Amino acid sequence: MATSRVRRHADITSHARPWLARHMQFLTALACALPALLVTTYRHAIDPPGSRAAEALLRSGGRHAPHHLIAKTLQIIKAKYVDPSKLDPKEMLVSSLQSLQDRFAAVILQRVAPSKLRLKVDVYAEVFDLNRIQNFSSLYAALKEALAFVQKHVEPADEPHSIEYAAISGLLADLDPHSMLLDPEVYRSFKMGTSGSFGGLGIVIAMQGGKLTVVAPIDDTPASRAGIKAGDRIVKVHNESTINMSLTEAVDRLRGEPGTSVVLWIARQGWPDPKRFELVRDIIRIKSVAWRLLPPHIGYIRIKQFSRTTSEDVTKALAHLKHRGMTGLVIDLYNNPGGLLASAIAVADIFVDQGSLVTTVSDAGRKRDSARASTKATKWRGPVVVLVNGGTASASEILAGALRGRDRAVVIGQQTFGKGSVQVLFDNDDGSALKLTIAQFLTPTDISIQTKGILPDIAVEPITVAKDDIKIFADSRVRREKDLRQHLRGQWGLGRQPPPVGTVRYLETPRKPSAVPGSRFSANAAPTEVVDMARSLLQYRLGSTRTTIVSRMDPFLSELKQRQQRHLIEAVGKLGVDWRVGPPTRPAVLVATEQVVPASAIVRAGDKIRFIVTVTNLGAGPAYRVRAMTKSPSALMNHREFLFGRIDPGQHRQWVVTVPIPQRMLTEEAPYKIQFFEEYGHLPAPISGRVIARGRKRPLLAAQYAPIDGQGNRDGLVQIGETIHLRTTIRNLGSGSALDPVALLRNRSGAAVFIRKGRFNLKALAPGAEKTVVFSFVVRQVPRQGRVVLDLILRDNTLETEAQTRIRLPVMPSDRPFKKMNNFFLVTNFSVAFRSGADPEAPILGWFPKGFLLAATGRVQGWLRFQLPDGTVGFVEMSSVRRQQRHTGNRPPQKRPTRIKRRFQLTPPMVVVHASAALTHDPQIRLSGSVTDDTNILDLYVEVANLKTPWRRKKIFYQPNRFGTDPKSMAFSIDVPLTEGVNVIFVVARQTRWLKTTKLLLCIRQASKEP
Repeated sequence: MATSRVRRHADITSHARPWLARHMQFLTALACALPALLVTTYRHAIDPPGSRAAEALLRSGGRHAPHHLIAKTLQIIKAKYVDPSKLDPKEMLVSSLQSLQDRFAAVILQRVAPSKLRLKVDVYAEVFDLNRIQNFSSLYAALKEALAFVQKHVEPADEPHSIEYAAISGLLADLDPHSMLLDPEVYRSFKMGTSGSFGGLGIVIAMQGGKLTVVAPIDDTPASRAGIKAGDRIVKVHNESTINMSLTEAVDRLRGEPGTSVVLWIARQGWPDPKRFELVRDIIRIKSVAWRLLPPHIGYIRIKQFSRTTSEDVTKALAHLKHRGMTGLVIDLYNNPGGLLASAIAVADIFVDQGSLVTTVSDAGRKRDSARASTKATKWRGPVVVLVNGGTASASEILAGALRGRDRAVVIGQQTFGKGSVQVLFDNDDGSALKLTIAQFLTPTDISIQTKGILPDIAVEPITVAKDDIKIFADSRVRREKDLRQHLRGQWGLGRQPPPVGTVRYLETPRKPSAVPGSRFSANAAPTEVVDMARSLLQYRLGSTRTTIVSRMDPFLSELKQRQQRHLIEAVGKLGVDWRVGPPTRPAVLVATEQVVPASAIVRAGDKIRFIVTVTNLGAGPAYRVRAMTKSPSALMNHREFLFGRIDPGQHRQWVVTVPIPQRMLTEEAPYKIQFFEEYGHLPAPISGRVIARGRKRPLLAAQYAPIDGQGNRDGLVQIGETIHLRTTIRNLGSGSALDPVALLRNRSGAAVFIRKGRFNLKALAPGAEKTVVFSFVVRQVPRQGRVVLDLILRDNTLETEAQTRIRLPVMPSDRPFKKMNNFFLVTNFSVAFRSGADPEAPILGWFPKGFLLAATGRVQGWLRFQLPDGTVGFVEMSSVRRQQRHTGNRPPQKRPTRIKRRFQLTPPMVVVHASAALTHDPQIRLSGSVTDDTNILDLYVEVANLKTPWRRKKIFYQPNRFGTDPKSMAFSIDVPLTEGVNVIFVVARQTRWLKTTKLLLCIRQASKEP
């Protein structure tokens, strides 16, 4: 094994939650919709057939051998993966090692030669020769070697399988975006989401202000029958406090086997005290279908996702609608992420009486299986319109493609997501599951929608017209399958989709939020305007098949476009813009000027910048529909629209765009270009500029905490039955103010600990300012870990900074007598530590100088208890103090000789960084800086991500500090590689595994001299 020592290094300033997260809403949506965003056959055990080589591979990593999951995963991939041409063992090894790098701070992967990789863990290194990886057997051997190496040197992980899980996740990430390993917790939630039912109480819940709140009870469930109401606060589940409990933890406690009971303590406005409710869990059906009748006699069915009960629910909805005289049907698949393959086929069968519904293609295109319609299953043969958008994915695309391909439905909306692959679930012995892509699907007309999606027959584009919100021409493209890393190609379909018959741009009115989140018709449904288009089309009664309706829809489409154009002209007319168009007469000559306020174009976070653009017509004829739009690599300045409308000869028109700079904005230098448009091509020259947004200086929140047992034996230690007050002083050590700070105490000890007060919303904290709060909790029994485990979290919600530490307090015996005192004691030793409790392992709160005078309040077995004027209660060993003459009163008899040196247990590292550029054409920039801390610095690492591919943060540097000359400081200098566009640089300095500071920087790399 080769070892190497890395150069000493250092890092940056300000602790932040990943700012990149708000640029990852698409990926977050994928994660939240995991039970649905796939076409799944549910569910296989791990027993796939394989070649002799695959079976030998499994035998070499038998059921009880180390890394058994990796062996089984490789065997299944080899036997079942949809596209064997993508199975490159070398690239799979690289991806697996990259996943280890992403998961563990001390792991970094470097390519030292075209065919050689260096895997470093801390200061240790091992080199892997890719030329040795020829097949899955050699891949497995290399992975075993790598995992053993990482296991030996990486910091201990909480999860026993975390290293192996990370390696498997990397193997699958090299294949496609939808093949993945589901850990046991995620897999349990997955099964719940696709089952259509579960054992529970029947309430929609949310964490609001750190309190578990009932958003809505579901009709005819244990919760609704017991009288639980929206707005109720669940204070306790059984005897466990819900304060600051995560939503996942709350759901785990509320769900369970039907017939079992759960005790809730409910607080309600107007009640003096919480009341006890004992509920018996029942089967809760997840309603994936909602319906209503639109006038005049047009049915509307909204399918939210495809679970096991969806086809049954659709059948029931159709029966109700037909009974009420339905003449046409609208099926709303907006933002339906998919679900079960069998469910989507069953729903399609309700509307199609013969022919293929979907074809699945596997084994590199050599194997084809078709699901065919049954005449007996058909429930509706009348006209159908299907509504889709970019959030319509997977199983919902199967339904839309089947109804369109079998000539049963006209499709209105936007191009769908484009996920045309099928996944199978393989259970693992440890409760996890492998989700593997085993096929692609084709529509009845042999069209692959993989990366292409379903094209609508009538395309719709929403526009917004308001004084401060103009979105008429801006690109509203959402991320789709083709934007995902390692997406599959749709290479096996021979058919071609017809393009849309026409495009309708409609004025979208602002949506009113649902009265009750989770109600039948959520905000994810199709906009009212799109539903009205479908309803109007069905009112025309053009026929019952897609072909007939499309061939006769020209008059309807023409009228629809004219109506929407009138709405647009009327809306912009209210803003003083004439959007009417006339015939070209004599040519217009346009000149544009720009004024920026402030003139320097330098603006600070929380302020606003205004762009005043004036267009003058110097020609002899009028200009029509003059508009402009900004183009920029920065989201701050991209797609800002200016409307001028008609400009007659000699006239000028002006438009003002105000850009608010968010409080959380990082420092950014954003180039932009204003490009102009006119109905007949009479364009002024574009305008270029640059905005410099100065981010706020960030706070750095530190904390000192001390348990106080004033109602117990007063020894400052934790005993069973005591109410502990955790006195916490929060100080801002940073250079910027905390705007919206909050302090949270989260229980990690289960029902053994009950938190009574666990959240404080603090007022703004200026640099150097302090605030003291007192959390409280009760210790009911000795926790499983033998000690109370809590997480203390300090967060600024506005600036998205956070500091967190794990508190471990041992549970001590309670047979220590306390003796009250009222004496003064003099500190006799140099730098005497005072602690939060009468024990040498209790947290240190600070140090007293020699000669400091203490007012004692009691003693416990060789420890002196005292209270300082600021309220701090602490303990010092009696051997380090000497009793003085007795004094009365609350103040010591003499002035303190020197100040107390206080210790804050939670003190994130102080990081300062300098970048050589914020805007550049170069492929890299230079970062340099320093890290300091009051106790120690564990290590530092640097990652970089591009907002075009935010799911891939590449670690480029790691440096431990234990070999440095100063354990409390580091210095660093590093070249950071950049890709075109906005690069986010993460510089992370860690004091411990739990306590770290993250500094974020933005740097834009331009492709050319143009913005």
